[in-house]
Amino acid sequence: MAAEPTLVDADIENNPLLTRLLDQRWVLIVACVGVLAFWLRGDVTPAAGILFLLALGAAAMVEPIASQRRRRLNALRTARAAAQHSVWPDISTKRVVASLTEPTLLVDGEGIVRFVNKATTSNLGDIRAGQPMSLHFRQRNLVAALDRVFATNQPEQLEYFERFPVERWFSVALSPLQLTAFGTAPADDRKKFLLVQFQDLSDQKRTERMRVDFIANASHELRTPLASLSGFIETLLGPAKDDESARLRFLSIMREQSQRMSRLIDDLLSLSQIEMKAHLKPADPVELGPLIAHVADTLKPLARDNDVTLQQAGLDQSVIVSGAQDELIQVFSNLIENAIKYGASGERVEISLDANSKGAGPSITIRDYGPGIAARHVPRLTERFYRADVETSRQKQGTGLGLAIVKHILNRHSALLEVRSEPGNGAEFTVRFPLRPDPAGVENQQDISTARGK
Repeated sequence: MAAEPTLVDADIENNPLLTRLLDQRWVLIVACVGVLAFWLRGDVTPAAGILFLLALGAAAMVEPIASQRRRRLNALRTARAAAQHSVWPDISTKRVVASLTEPTLLVDGEGIVRFVNKATTSNLGDIRAGQPMSLHFRQRNLVAALDRVFATNQPEQLEYFERFPVERWFSVALSPLQLTAFGTAPADDRKKFLLVQFQDLSDQKRTERMRVDFIANASHELRTPLASLSGFIETLLGPAKDDESARLRFLSIMREQSQRMSRLIDDLLSLSQIEMKAHLKPADPVELGPLIAHVADTLKPLARDNDVTLQQAGLDQSVIVSGAQDELIQVFSNLIENAIKYGASGERVEISLDANSKGAGPSITIRDYGPGIAARHVPRLTERFYRADVETSRQKQGTGLGLAIVKHILNRHSALLEVRSEPGNGAEFTVRFPLRPDPAGVENQQDISTARGK
């Protein structure tokens, strides 16, 4: 190990006059030799010879000082480099960490962050070298894991969860490192560091949560009619065995429950099929006006039963989009049927087609004048099994999957669903399609990139 530099070393290093004389010592020596040569030839006076001797003596005295100075400056630089490397990882280690794509930190034995890569600041926030790691990561399990890895010198892996500003999950790998500036120092002289790597698991966790919620909701929705069927069957086999009026009433209810199960299973299968081909964009030409008119005609009996008038506008226009006809029929069947069922109190449902909405792609709007939807429910309407009013939905024979199916079909068609509603003033559902390229492949319309709900 290099000796600690003294104040004298610093003075030597920072004295410009002394430094200049020492650096020019060979010039002095050559000058003195030149004076001596002229003196020997008789070209100079004895006084010049005396000056030469003095210069020669000065040069002889300076040389040892210069040698000592060089040694001390080298020792000073070495000591400084060693001191720096005892705190900060060496440049090669930093380059390796900087090249990693996952957020990665180097932390010393005091829990101080010594280096972070770009992925860290872009994914985990403003984390800087020199700050305690506990300043940014406050969960006890992570802090305890840091202490254990330093104590045992054994790697660990754990999950880390953040609630703010959004929920995020990470897998954190803690790997012990022993770094030295020179690579040859004994183990005792090497500084301990931890390589802390974060892997974002947020998408995976959200998908898993959605799967669990989906299974739980689907099981609940199926269990309810099954329990009803089971109860009625036991009643018919027991107390109501010979009761003709009860038998007819119970059989009617059982039929309704079995139909409810059938609708739910159909919707589950439909949703599954749509998700399986979500990445495949349909490209068949579909004329919207006749398609929507056909859907409206099939739903006129339902509208009559609910005392609702269907008003149509713009369906005679020639508007063609790229899509899958059967899936688009399903979209508009769900939207118009919902408007009839849940907006029946408004007595009318308006269906309109705009060929060039807002100078962009075509749009179809279904508007009812029913009770409307509270603002807090609007962003979640397309979630699976989400209902603004559970009891009303079940009375209307809803499965809770209709708008989820609509959303997934529209995503496959690169279309968007906008929802506007005010309590007491009905609801408005608008489907916006991207512009369809012409046969030559020139896109003459603009794509819609955002959707909004009010």
